[in-house]
Amino acid sequence: MTGRLVGTEVKVNTVFLWYESPTGGDSDSQIGQIVCRDIRQAVEVEREHRSRWNLPEVDRSSELEVYLEESLKA
Repeated sequence: MTGRLVGTEVKVNTVFLWYESPTGGDSDSQIGQIVCRDIRQAVEVEREHRSRWNLPEVDRSSELEVYLEESLKA
C-alpha cells in the first residue's frame, strides 16, 4: 500500500486500513484488510498500526466485552 494511513476499523476478526491517495487525488485511495485469528488479535493489530502511524487510539473495549461474553456462552 502506498499513501498515508488515515483510518482503521475492526469488524469481527478483520482490520480495515484506509490509506489516503499517494498522489493527493480522491480517486485512488486504498483500503487494505488483515484477517486475524479473532477480534482480540484484530484489535491488537489495529492498535499497533495506529501507534506506528501516530493516529489516536480507539477504544474497542465494548467490542471485546461482547466477544468475551459470547465466547463464554459457547
